[in-house]
Amino acid sequence: MRRNSRKPEEPRFCAVVVESSFARFEEVAPERAARYTRMPFWFGKTIERPVVDIAVAYTRWKYGLDFRQANPADAIARSNVPVLLIAGTRDIDILPHHSEELARVDSHAQLWMVDGAAHGGAWGGNPKLFEMTV
Repeated sequence: MRRNSRKPEEPRFCAVVVESSFARFEEVAPERAARYTRMPFWFGKTIERPVVDIAVAYTRWKYGLDFRQANPADAIARSNVPVLLIAGTRDIDILPHHSEELARVDSHAQLWMVDGAAHGGAWGGNPKLFEMTV
């Protein structure tokens, strides 16, 4: 694996393992809103979008937290630390396309799709394989 000149933001990490991550907050928030209201994802991205935007603005105003900056895709792009991304094919909480997007950001991010695993459930399907891989 070729190393590039990017500096890690957290130099203590030599590698990172991430399971069921989203790529960009602004993409996952409407999907999650739709899931909470038991609506299709398109509904969260259209009709519910103003509610999500208001919640993000309120959180920024009230607590000083700007969730729009929570973007693992940007962190991977700025780093050269190897990343193992784990996603379950049956994850309906954070859809697998987020992990696929993260894997496309840079060659130092590798994706392991766990067949049949739900959100955070990669270990449960095959603990020995999970422990060997991680």
